[in-house]
Amino acid sequence: MKAHIRCITLALIVFLLSASQVFAQWTATGGPYGGNISRLKKAPNGNLYAVVNQKLWRSTNNGDLWAEVIPTSPTLLYLNDIMIDSDGKLYAAYWSQLFSSSDNGVTWTTIATNIFQNVQAIERVGPDNVFVVWGGSGVYVSINKGVAWTQLSTLSWSGTPGLWANTAGDIFYGAQGGGLLKHSYQGLTANWSAANMTQIFTVSPSTVNSMAIDATGKIYLSSFNKVYKSIDNLATAPTDITAAIVGYTYFSGPMAASLDGSISIFNGGYSKLHKSIDQGTSWTATDLPTITLGGYITSSPVFNSSSTYFLGTSEGVLRTTDTGATWATKNVGITGATTDQIAVTTTGKIIVGKSGQGYIYSSDGGATWLKETIVVTTTTRKVLKLIQPSNNNNILLYGSGYVWRSTDNGIGSAFTFDNTYRGQDNSIVEAANGDLYLSYSNYVNPNYVAKIARSTNSGATWTDLTITGLPASYIINFAAIDGTTNMIITGYDYGASLTKTYKIVGTAATLVTMPNTSNYNNLFFANNKFYASQFSSYYYTTDLGTTWTTVGFSGNYVFPIRNATYSGIAVSRQGSLYISQDDGGTWGNTTLPVSSAY
Repeated sequence: MKAHIRCITLALIVFLLSASQVFAQWTATGGPYGGNISRLKKAPNGNLYAVVNQKLWRSTNNGDLWAEVIPTSPTLLYLNDIMIDSDGKLYAAYWSQLFSSSDNGVTWTTIATNIFQNVQAIERVGPDNVFVVWGGSGVYVSINKGVAWTQLSTLSWSGTPGLWANTAGDIFYGAQGGGLLKHSYQGLTANWSAANMTQIFTVSPSTVNSMAIDATGKIYLSSFNKVYKSIDNLATAPTDITAAIVGYTYFSGPMAASLDGSISIFNGGYSKLHKSIDQGTSWTATDLPTITLGGYITSSPVFNSSSTYFLGTSEGVLRTTDTGATWATKNVGITGATTDQIAVTTTGKIIVGKSGQGYIYSSDGGATWLKETIVVTTTTRKVLKLIQPSNNNNILLYGSGYVWRSTDNGIGSAFTFDNTYRGQDNSIVEAANGDLYLSYSNYVNPNYVAKIARSTNSGATWTDLTITGLPASYIINFAAIDGTTNMIITGYDYGASLTKTYKIVGTAATLVTMPNTSNYNNLFFANNKFYASQFSSYYYTTDLGTTWTTVGFSGNYVFPIRNATYSGIAVSRQGSLYISQDDGGTWGNTTLPVSSAY
């Protein structure tokens, strides 16, 4: 099987290796761009700010292009959320710290330290711009721009984003356990207190998911199972309007009141946008782009106008200019994307597997990237992993229980599949003769039954093998195969509540004693050895698991890396990629700045 780096955080990077100069040439490609947008905010001047991997990014042209904001003082700054004050000043919250910047994030001043704890988000409310932060340790307010804080609740938050305010400044807070708390606005006075933070409603049996407040003051509240409406600022119990959203009983994701008066629920549970233009009496449902682009909704929408707004997802920023009818990905410049799998076809096409219905590909060496969506008859499934068997034009995409196959290097979306559901399919490995082995687990009440299927025709058809010796309830997490058909698998034995590793010779599985009984994050075969990786150590065996050599280190996933003239193992550690040619005896630092690779 062709080697592939499965995940690189930052932009995808193509590496060139030679026998004499292994680490010399690294070239950043033009993407694929994106990242996990944990927060998305708009400044009074129209600039957009996104928090990606606890770093700050800014767009000055409506999301068309993004650039990381590189701080000079301090030179290293992490943040969970930002808030832009009415004068354009930035405030950044990070767990127990608050920072401010008057120059768009270049230099920062510490405002508060250890006055609040476990903060995830920050916002300003009311006509006096009272600051509010909230998170795992509850809610805090400040009436003097973050210098001093008063704790209003110790309850952890629930929902997206978890705290909402009306135009008067009254705050509503979703708490774990289903409670909705309220504190009336007190302006710049000392009347903010925990005693005045009262629970006004309880959603049951679920918990608060989100809320929206329209221009007339009507409140729309969702739990994960119901949607409610209040016309009196929740002075009395709200009305259950779930039945009006016909066909949907699960709600996960933010709600929003648009500038045109409509109410929207960005329902990640179904990848649907529920929209009402008549104050919740009736609703329409349209597909959200996350159904094809992958990922999930991570932040509340940011409105530019009644028709143009932005949505943060785990894959990047989405923009609509027609009130949600169509969406465009706006990620150019954001180098925080992760890739699930990478393969290079025999024609040089780079294919990146993602968690949506398809993949991202480049036909020009990574300069530009396109999205290919796969729809198989009426069955649409998320693609989780990608593989290219050796020496042919086949591409296999697998995930969510099905395996798709292209015989033309994935040139078009004409993928076929054998319509056999295979539960949790975790890995496909290739034997020296080209046969493919798929490990997966099907739930057959009350057990997860581990199975291995073999394909002798590059994935066109699969046949389950009868494997003896595996536990009755066992999920295979990783599998590796040597130069013949011998395999080692590792997974979780539900009956014993233990991680267990087995060697498979022929169709007989035998328990292998591992140096450590904890979970492993990778398993592979390279250089005539099986390798098993953990975050603090990795192990290798040359005798099919009878004996193991332990190598201790501090790093991430260990994985094979090779080309025609080089073979070794690699690991991301200390913010860089390291490669070893002698099983970890010595490591060479490539100086490639990747925070995670595998």
